[in-house]
Amino acid sequence: MFSKKNSLLAITIASLAISTGTMAASLTVKATVLSTCSIDNAALNFSDYDVLNTSATVGQTNLTYRCTKGVTPKISLNKGGGDSITSRKLKYNNDTLSYSLLKPVNNNCNNATENWGDNNGTWYSPPSPTLGKADQNVLVCGSISPGQDVPAGTYTDTVTITITP
Repeated sequence: MFSKKNSLLAITIASLAISTGTMAASLTVKATVLSTCSIDNAALNFSDYDVLNTSATVGQTNLTYRCTKGVTPKISLNKGGGDSITSRKLKYNNDTLSYSLLKPVNNNCNNATENWGDNNGTWYSPPSPTLGKADQNVLVCGSISPGQDVPAGTYTDTVTITITP
């Protein structure tokens, strides 16, 4: 015969048998892909400037950048040593040579007229998002106005390039 004590022992043993069975649970795995970009240093070297020439001296260079797939970055160029993006200055000793940095039109400098700057509306955004982390290129178009009366020398400026995803 079973007593209450034996019954309680049987129930406890049965409960232990049930609780040692297979249980299922889930493991949530998560990774966040950052929206990032990087850009390389570049140089724009104009051809020789002739103070007697009546045409602008033009030049161009490629900026190479890469971003997370699907990002359309904003690429900014600051004013360098000039007063603003519309009055950039190349310097040699105490003399300055005015120049412009312009946004390309359809990745071409032939019809470029819009100053490239570092605030809303003046930065450059490529026409389509990046297709992946492979290198992308965009032209920077440069122009030195003709007729500037300056002494011979090598004129330089440093412009900061910023890329924002």
